[in-house]
Amino acid sequence: MESLKTGLILICLILGLLPLKTTAQNTYSLQGRLSDSEENPIIGATIWLPAINEGAISDTNGNFYLKNLPKGNYPIQINNLGFESFETTIAVPSNEILTFHLEKAAQLLDDITVEGVRQAETMNSYSTLSGFELDQKSGKSLGETLESISGVNTLKSGPGISKPIINGLHSNRILILNNGIRQEGQQWGVEHAPEIDPFVSENIQVIKGAESVKYGADAMGGVIILNPPKLPRKKGLQGEVQLSGSTNGRQGVVAGKLEGGIKNMEGFGWRIQGSGKKAGDFHTPDYFLTNTGLNELNFSGGAGYNREKFGLNVFFSQYNNEIGILRGSHIGNITDLEEAIDREVPFFTEDNFSYDINNPRQKIKHTLYKAEGYYHFSALSELSFQYGYQSNGRQEFDVRRGDRNNKPSLDLELNTHSLDIQLKKSQSKFLIGSLGINGLIQQNSNIPGTGVRPLIPNFNSNNFGVYIIEKYIRNQWELELGGRYDFRNLEVFRINQENELETPVYNFHNLSGNIGATYFFRDDFFVSSNLGTAFRPPHVSELFSEGLHHGAASIEEGNPDLITEKAFKWVNNLSFSKGKIKLEASAYYNLVNNYIFLEPQDEFRLTIRGAFPVFKYQQTDARIMGTDLDFQFEFLEDFHYLSKFSLVRGRDLTQNTDLIYMPADRWTNGIHFHKEFSKTIQELHVSTELAYVATQYRAPDTDFTTPPKGYTLLNLNLDIALPDSKLNTTFGISIENLLNTRYRDYLNRMRYFADDLGRNITLRAKFKFN
Repeated sequence: MESLKTGLILICLILGLLPLKTTAQNTYSLQGRLSDSEENPIIGATIWLPAINEGAISDTNGNFYLKNLPKGNYPIQINNLGFESFETTIAVPSNEILTFHLEKAAQLLDDITVEGVRQAETMNSYSTLSGFELDQKSGKSLGETLESISGVNTLKSGPGISKPIINGLHSNRILILNNGIRQEGQQWGVEHAPEIDPFVSENIQVIKGAESVKYGADAMGGVIILNPPKLPRKKGLQGEVQLSGSTNGRQGVVAGKLEGGIKNMEGFGWRIQGSGKKAGDFHTPDYFLTNTGLNELNFSGGAGYNREKFGLNVFFSQYNNEIGILRGSHIGNITDLEEAIDREVPFFTEDNFSYDINNPRQKIKHTLYKAEGYYHFSALSELSFQYGYQSNGRQEFDVRRGDRNNKPSLDLELNTHSLDIQLKKSQSKFLIGSLGINGLIQQNSNIPGTGVRPLIPNFNSNNFGVYIIEKYIRNQWELELGGRYDFRNLEVFRINQENELETPVYNFHNLSGNIGATYFFRDDFFVSSNLGTAFRPPHVSELFSEGLHHGAASIEEGNPDLITEKAFKWVNNLSFSKGKIKLEASAYYNLVNNYIFLEPQDEFRLTIRGAFPVFKYQQTDARIMGTDLDFQFEFLEDFHYLSKFSLVRGRDLTQNTDLIYMPADRWTNGIHFHKEFSKTIQELHVSTELAYVATQYRAPDTDFTTPPKGYTLLNLNLDIALPDSKLNTTFGISIENLLNTRYRDYLNRMRYFADDLGRNITLRAKFKFN
């Protein structure tokens, strides 16, 4: 068996090895150019094919490129600020360069012209998953979906719970925008995964930088944006169904979507969507991880009326999840707990597979209501608003005796109202600005009847922010300057150890800002630099946690003396693309004063519910810096080589030690083969991936055990697209951890008790119809 493993590894190394950022599902390409009536290039225009959800942005010469398109005739929509919208139909493939002339909007003043608008949303480093890449991740959680992006890691609590880490920061330092709404849930725990169904999204964008000026304190570490497809505007019916099944956990996933418009009501569109997932006990190469199954059921719906002048949309979604916590992480006494840590096989491991979910477990229900609208006063200004209401319920069940076993030991409900208003305006042909206000009201309540002292107290939170951002774009330069003011009022209702009610009140306010510049040597080569400040008040959990956090299998203690985190982050990016070579590099330096972290204590504590390690929230001055690198090379006509590398260094400047739970160095290499056919198979994608994760040598000695050894995983993917028909069909197969390697990941909190997952084979199918 060892010789077989060695041989497979050598074969992959000879190929050049691994991960592959695959291209989109279809491969016909179109090239076009946009100009005005005087043949001046139109820059920053949006080119959109709504039938297949593909698009592009025109460059500084007015050129645009559409790649990986299926054969057929498609309506195309072209929009740009200051010009009349344009629609026509194009044929794919085409042997000529498309040329379109746009007319200036009637509302445009004679002495104002829009020029050089690249419509860049951020000067920080960002990456996007969409199309074929997103389909390959179907059925995975949000954290697992984003793992293929360099600089993004995953903090796990077993096989079913994961949350993203961006450049070493996670939880309340990462903002998630779900359909434009700030995702507000119980995100403070390491095992509190985002309550989001990735199937709702057409693409997912990750911004790896401090975006606090536009979004507020929660965007200190970065932003994850889940963008749904635009609602249809014309009559017609279309939809899709996705199916997948995996061997590890014997998991099954189904997702579907149906959308359309209404005859004689151009501009009106609707969509309904749903997904379900079920899995049982996952397994390592050697044993089952007992009680790690999950059940998930999600659905959403939306409708809207959108025209060029104005639009109004409503949206609703509900996420329901029940997930088991590894039974071997809850130990009865201190002696067994000391033995359980680093044990070869965890306690309470069953020999047989089961779909049963017993205590310890979690039940989560997240409901979202959203209304948004926009109005164009002229071709140069737009006012938009967005209101959201979220209800997040979380129940956590501990191992208890008798009827108490059916009562949650933690029962929280978080209700959030949010309002965002933004005005965008072009003051001149070179200057574009935006002014916005954000308001957020939260109420967190412990539902009575648990029979256990609440882990965190009830609280009310009121937040207000106002910001202004100006962009100056001229010739090869793009400059950005932004400022923001935030105020947060926090009122806590806490029962102290003497059973007396305490109501401490906190008021936090801060100014933050950013300045950045981008220089374009040419359209495919630019560098950018951005310096930003950010702040984050301590969360109630960090101030007042008190007791057993069963999902994390630990006792957590808050620190009421914590003060506001203040960060200064400098991000530098380089992007180069020419011929067969593409290079993207990012380097960052983040200085965080009063950095809050959860530190392991030199203590195992025995309670009536078992023995658990103890963690306490602490504060220090910290430095986090690193680099992300993406390199792609086309070495043969149908072969691509891709290499991704990420490095993070976290340092406790007060104690002069390493920070805990920083990602280890990661290097992924891969080769992708893509061939286009014409008869029985339209396209074939085959990729191999070799992912190396180093041992985390830079870790403090306060942890309960030494960091696990580094590891290397081999993954394979194969996808087939069938010829165009009324039912566009693709099939795929993925094999993760092909060699069934035994390992433990430093960022998995369950590494104290068990190995990570063994080999997993997933079959996928997607059916799309118009």
